[in-house]
Amino acid sequence: MDQTENNLALRALKLLEQIPSDQRLLIGLAGSPGSGKSTISKHVVQKINELYGSEIAIVVTQDGFHYYRSELEKFPNREEAFKRRGAPFTFNSKKFLKLVKLLREPINENVVITAPDFDHKLKDPKPRAIKVEPNHMIVIIEGNYVLLKDENWKEIGSLVDERWKINVDSTTARSRIVKRHLESGISNSMEEAIKRCDGNDMINAEYIRMNSCVPDLVIQSIDE
Repeated sequence: MDQTENNLALRALKLLEQIPSDQRLLIGLAGSPGSGKSTISKHVVQKINELYGSEIAIVVTQDGFHYYRSELEKFPNREEAFKRRGAPFTFNSKKFLKLVKLLREPINENVVITAPDFDHKLKDPKPRAIKVEPNHMIVIIEGNYVLLKDENWKEIGSLVDERWKINVDSTTARSRIVKRHLESGISNSMEEAIKRCDGNDMINAEYIRMNSCVPDLVIQSIDE
């Protein structure tokens, strides 16, 4: 992955040169479950900061905008919402859009923009876990649905400076997801992990494939 992350970091730094000095470079990084978005975004940010010589890049993740379980309890289709947690309708896309609009505004040297992350132990978002400081001139906005054509998601995609999408074949993605469900304790058996993957994650992957905007750059998923 070293060459891929290096090339992406160099691309981001080149794009930054074209951005007004009072603006952040926003990159939307999307891909289906199991495509490696979190890993690639983390590595690219590390490489950008390494090449630049200081911390100018950070990741903001869509996962922080899961609806809380207490909110899902109030859904009219409560059982389906919990079963399909991770599908587009189980995210607060309006709140996510509000954050991206804040990031799009001119940098204020006296303002730190906070964003939630997802706490896997609590299985809920953790407020203000991510801090976008004035020195963060590059923000990678990472998530499955960043490039969707749906309401709110489409506007998020229109606010970023460049849209990246990771491609992965379904067999590889499925294998990674099943392994992740087992290792994280989400599923207690291989049978349960496969059922969860096929009954939710792979459905979401197909929805992403059918309903995403055209990206500016396609990245082929690579194993570490």
